[in-house]
Amino acid sequence: AKAFLVPVMLYSTALSLPAEQLPTELQPVVKLMLAIIDFQNRGSPEARPRIDWIRKANDMLPAAFAKLFAGGEPNVFAQRICRDIKLMDAVFNMGVAPYDRTFPNFPFAAPEMQGPKALQKFVHVVLQRMFFKHSGCQVYFGQRLCQRIGDGSDRVWQPWMETVLDQLEAPLGPAVTLAALLSSNEKLMAQYATPKLVR
Repeated sequence: AKAFLVPVMLYSTALSLPAEQLPTELQPVVKLMLAIIDFQNRGSPEARPRIDWIRKANDMLPAAFAKLFAGGEPNVFAQRICRDIKLMDAVFNMGVAPYDRTFPNFPFAAPEMQGPKALQKFVHVVLQRMFFKHSGCQVYFGQRLCQRIGDGSDRVWQPWMETVLDQLEAPLGPAVTLAALLSSNEKLMAQYATPKLVR
């Protein structure tokens, strides 16, 4: 699991900084995401077709894309490891990075952001697998904070749940992640399933 951590952090850092060149070689990142997904599941890694996963992700709705990876039973030990070594945090920050890069503008309108746009769906699938049927990881998700760029470009701390809520405007997986969390955890349901959210 530790072998996943540095590549995820390197991609996130390069993507989040406007002064850095936008990552263009994304197939290794896709392979990394697929490997992390497989790590969350019991048994041998699933045989996957050799396809253009960037195009596949961009062509599919988030819920349908998530179902492609929903078959395996979770490996509770692996989920706990990903939480404890902060791989879950690194993956979550990967999903925040495009927003930091283009703040205060929406990140996925530009043609050059189509690759990172597809990877957002992978980010949410990975997160969903990390807390699938694991109440401890669900509670962890509900308690974590991340740093975001606020007004005046100062860094501010924001709960992960609020970050996911802020990203609902983009149909790239946050709604699926939120639904999976709230339908699985009564505590998070009571805290975040407000009338405003339902509307």
